[in-house]
Order: sequence, then structure tokens, then C-alpha cells
Amino acid sequence: MTRDRSLLTKLLALLAVLSLVAAACGDDNGVADPTDPNGDVEEGGEIVVAATQEITSFNTNTSAHNLFWGAQIVQQMWPSPGRATPDFEIEWTLLEEAPEVVSEDPFTVEWRIREEAAWDDGTPVSFDDFEYYWRACNGRVDEGEPSVVDEETGEETTGIDCAATAGYELIESMESENDGKLVRAVFSDVYVDYEGLFGTMPPSHIAYDSDDPWEFWNTGFNDEPFASAGPWRFEEWNRGNYLILVRNENYWGEPAKLDRIIFRFVDEDAAPDALRNREVNVISPQPQIDLVQQVEGFDGVSHSIKAGPTFEHLTFNLRNQFLAMPEVREALALALDRQEIVDALIGPFDPDLEPLGNRIFVANQPEYVDNTPAGLGEGDVEAARQRLEDAGFTEGPGGVYQLDGQPLALRISTTGGNPRRERAQELIIDQLGQAGFDITVRNLPGSDAFDLFFPPGGEEPDFEIALFAWVGTLFPTSGVPQIYGTGSGSNAGAYSNEQVDALAEEALRTVDADERNDILNQIDAILWEDLPTIPLYQLPSFLAWSDDYTGLDDNPTTAGFTWNTEEWARRAR
Repeated sequence: MTRDRSLLTKLLALLAVLSLVAAACGDDNGVADPTDPNGDVEEGGEIVVAATQEITSFNTNTSAHNLFWGAQIVQQMWPSPGRATPDFEIEWTLLEEAPEVVSEDPFTVEWRIREEAAWDDGTPVSFDDFEYYWRACNGRVDEGEPSVVDEETGEETTGIDCAATAGYELIESMESENDGKLVRAVFSDVYVDYEGLFGTMPPSHIAYDSDDPWEFWNTGFNDEPFASAGPWRFEEWNRGNYLILVRNENYWGEPAKLDRIIFRFVDEDAAPDALRNREVNVISPQPQIDLVQQVEGFDGVSHSIKAGPTFEHLTFNLRNQFLAMPEVREALALALDRQEIVDALIGPFDPDLEPLGNRIFVANQPEYVDNTPAGLGEGDVEAARQRLEDAGFTEGPGGVYQLDGQPLALRISTTGGNPRRERAQELIIDQLGQAGFDITVRNLPGSDAFDLFFPPGGEEPDFEIALFAWVGTLFPTSGVPQIYGTGSGSNAGAYSNEQVDALAEEALRTVDADERNDILNQIDAILWEDLPTIPLYQLPSFLAWSDDYTGLDDNPTTAGFTWNTEEWARRAR
């Protein structure tokens, strides 16, 4: 799991693919099946996509440039072993079949690349691309690689900027067979999320032809991607305005139907008007009630709403004297009415969505179990008040409970300027206020709020209750120790439970998927007992597009709605 600041910057959206089942909320707006592009369509033409964030480099595998919209664009050109489909199945695109564990001791995995897979300059996609990625992201200082030396400690660390080293640092060696089309990696330990490795691989031959392949990894792809192994290739980037991809005539796979995709950089607030005025043909803003209702009124526009793996939640800072008390967290959970929050924020455009009962799996995954204990999150004010009184609290001035003369006052913080989250704060303040909590708002603008939850420089987090989203990955195992492990930098609330730590380590080493998922649900059940966090609801994804086009199919996973651009086409006129 990752938090929702950008895709992977500071651990912001790790991996992209695995199998779930049908989305909980699908296209129920009367739109024809968007995945059938092969009716009466025209070959060629262009489509304009509203991109609400400008790419900063094509190597989105660096922490400096790991942005959601960067990934949406780069995945059109740089290959990954597979891609997640909207129904959360894996489609192995670059590979002949799923990567295979060929040995558990030592843990060894093989990837078989399609023979025909090649970059558009004729260079095969091969072992070299996998190895280059691994060397950049293994976190070590290998021979010939740059390093940084801490002046105080003298510690030497790698000078290669990779957004995520999880999994890669466990690979001890890599070798190839079949002219580089078979890749074999030997790990120092079991890594169960191996299917999520090697996403959007840069063209290694371009980097190795440079003076310094590792500096090239860091900065060499800032202006252009140089080569494509996907259905599109780069044509032009007019900074601040647009970026253009054109059909890759040398693509080894199924060719794209359109001639061009234009990504026009548009503020999210301006995207709906741009669609209505036909300045753009596709928008994918965060769904807000007013926005969805606005788009529903547009002529000649279709839209879809789907629940994905991203979910809103509350994290409690257990350093706080009150939140450190299990009784206070339980009282808070008893008073919280999650259904009221869901009905108010999501119900007007998705009336079937229910509160989320799991922190590791979402409701559309077959592994999902609603582990919510009876009574929690149901707005039982009297039970909450009784729990506080049993813990020694007494009602003070204004109906606020107090302990040893200290009022039960807490602050709730989120990304300021987000109407949905600010409305959620209002509801939470009212619900908890009825139970004797004094809750006030402390927000920072936009993503600045994350400096409260995950401050830079190793400082201590400065919040009490945090409201934000985890971008749940389809490989959740590695995220559990990151978020809930004792001492982890992503464990904002300083939660610690030895049993959870042990089970998380066991899950990481359990190759059998059914056994591993059972362990993960055991962990979630313990988290419901301890209440370091409370899941609220899954965030729907929203896609709207001009009826002049077909083939668009929103993908609520982190693969995003650009997962199948080769299928987009203009309807015949």
C-alpha cells in the first residue's frame, strides 16, 4: 500500500498488477460496453486527454519523478511484464506466461520474454533491460556505480535514485538463457510479490550507449524516452501545454487504432468544462458529487464509476496521551458512523458502496473478509460514552469528557482544499462530539498535509488523527510491514504489536497464496482489535469521455484508464 501524494514518491504507489474479481461498482449509467471498440470505427484520428499533472521525466522509476500521470504516459512506451485489467486479472503482455518460481531454496524466479518483443529501433527487449533495472534499484553500490558518502558517519550509499527497492534488494544474482529471452533471478530470501517487479523498464541499450548509464538513469530520460516497445512512441512535449504520442509503426504487438494521443495539461477544476467544450475528449478527475452531477448533464458524453483499491481511512497517532489508550480508540470507533459518511460522500453517485471492513484487501478481492467487530463504526454514541467512563473519564464543561482535568481534545488533519475530505471532517467532528470528544480541524493545503504525517528529515509526525487514502496495491503483502511494522518510516502512528510483526514476516515468506492470504486476514483481525487505524470506504474512480470514441474502459487499479489505449478508436461518422 502507498499513500496518495504521488505514485511512488516517498513510498507513494508501489506496484500495479495482480488478480482480483469484478469491480464492486461498474458502469450502470446506460453506456454501451466500452470494451467493444470493433463496431463501426474509423482508423486513424486523434484523441485529447486532460492530464491534470504534468510529467517531469520519462523515467518515473526515480523518486524525483515518480508521478501518477507520468506512469500513465510512460506505460504506453516502456514495457512491463504484464498489466492489470479492470476486472483485476493479470494480462501478461511482455511475457509468454506468468513468471515462475522454479526453486524455493534458494528462491529463484524465471521470466520468459516473448521472442517478438523488441524496441522500435530493432533492439530486442531482453535480459539486459531487466538487469539494468535491477542494478539501478537493488539499493547497493556495485562496481562502477555512483555513491554518496555521509560526512558525519562515513556511510556509503548508492547514488542511483530508485523510487522503490523492495524485492530488488533481495536479488543476489541474475542470469539469462535463450539469447536473453529467459531471465532468471536468484533471491537471498523468499519474495512473494515477485509478480510486481520490473514495471515500465527503460531501454537499457540507450543508457549503456551513454557516457554514464547510471547518471542516465537519474537524469538522461528527463526530456525524451528515446525508444519505445509499446503501441505508441514519443513525438513532442510542449512544456506547460501538451505532450503528444503517435502510433508506433514498429510495435511488435497489436497496433493502435488512433494516429495520435495528445495529453493536454489541464487543472482538475477546469477539466469538466474542457470536456463540455470539446477542448479535450477524456477526463478522469477525482469524483465529487457536484462534478459527477455536472458531467451527467453533458450531451454526447459517457462516464463510468468503479471502486478500486484506493481507500480512505483514519490513522491515529499513538504518541498522543489519549490515543495511546485502547479505550479511547475503541470509544472513537464506537461513536463513528461510517455508513453515514459513505452515504453523504459517495452515496449520491454510488448508492451501493458500503464501509470497508479490511485494511489489506478491498471488497472486490476474493481474499476480502469483513473483519469489522460488531458495533464498531455504527454510531453507537451511548456505548462510546460508557467506554470512556469505564476508563475513568468524566463529563466536563460543554459535554467534553476529561481525564485528570485534561479535556479529550484532538485535532483531525487532511489535505486542505479537498471538498470531500473536508465534508468528512465535518461529519466526524459531529459524530464524535456527540460522544464527548472535542475534535478540531488542522489542515495544510493539498499534499502539504503529508509533511504532518510523514515529515522529512526523520522528524516526529505532528498530528493526532490523520484522514487520507492508502493506494492499495494488488500485491499487498509487502505493504503490511511498511505501514504497521514496528519502527517503519511509513508507520505514521507509531503502532507496535509483536504478533503483527511476526505474522507479517511469516506472510512475506509464505509462497502458497491461500495460506498467505489467511495470514494477512489474521493480521487485519488483530488490527481491528488494536485500532491503530480505521478504514472508511473505497474511493471510486471516475472516467468521462466523448461519445465520438469507443474502446475506453476505466481501470480502477493503479494501471489507470490508459491501460488499453491501443484499443481506443473513433466511432464511424
